[in-house]
Amino acid sequence: MTEDELGDLDCHVASRLISDALDGAVGAGDQERMRRHFVICETCRNVSDQMNFLRRAVRQMDGQTTH
Repeated sequence: MTEDELGDLDCHVASRLISDALDGAVGAGDQERMRRHFVICETCRNVSDQMNFLRRAVRQMDGQTTH
């Protein structure tokens, strides 16, 4: 079994998947690979948390803006 099959990602690939996940473009297999990577990589876990926080904040601001 290769590292990739075990779910081990490098941070570069994980960052691409984080971005894709925000767009809803990540399948179940990649979601599982990300989850496994986040267990061992605090940096990527924090990046994902921050990007999700920013997305929620922008959506909340958009909802409060009068057009």
